[in-house]
Amino acid sequence: MAVEFYDVHVPGECLYNLSETIKIRKITPIEQKRLLTLFEGDDTTTKDILTFINSMITGIDPNELYWPDYYYVLYHMRVISYSRFPLEVKFTCPKCGNEEKVEIAINNLDTVPVPEFLLKHQTIKLENFGEVPFRYKKVKDDVMVDDFMKAHKLELTDWNIRSLINELCLLTEWKPLEELWTL
Repeated sequence: MAVEFYDVHVPGECLYNLSETIKIRKITPIEQKRLLTLFEGDDTTTKDILTFINSMITGIDPNELYWPDYYYVLYHMRVISYSRFPLEVKFTCPKCGNEEKVEIAINNLDTVPVPEFLLKHQTIKLENFGEVPFRYKKVKDDVMVDDFMKAHKLELTDWNIRSLINELCLLTEWKPLEELWTL
């Protein structure tokens, strides 16, 4: 049985040097079960999820996607896989306390492209460091942080440590994390 792939045009497409169109395919029921088990574990890393979706995307290495585009791809993967099933949303009204339930067809949700100026590489001026090149995070940056945290036996779910490491990487022009650890 041939697997059908669908074209997807990510908002930041102009930032990538693509030789072909990015294509995605539907998630199979077996893969859906595997995905649920991935999200149940506390030690699941970005790399684990990338390994999982790697067979579902062609035209670009998922590691090279900027985060807004990564989420855009995952959203469209969900749309092509589950658009015939409505998404059930439950919420509690903050004013009256009544619980409401709404069903939404996910293929009818509007997506808004990220403004191009937000995706361009920029330079920021820091008082004590001078001008520092700045780029938005790619998926591979979180893989690097996960690997670093595991190597140093840090909890992957410690968001304070994760944020600090991300900031150190940003402010030091993405020097190797091992070098930063000794500072």
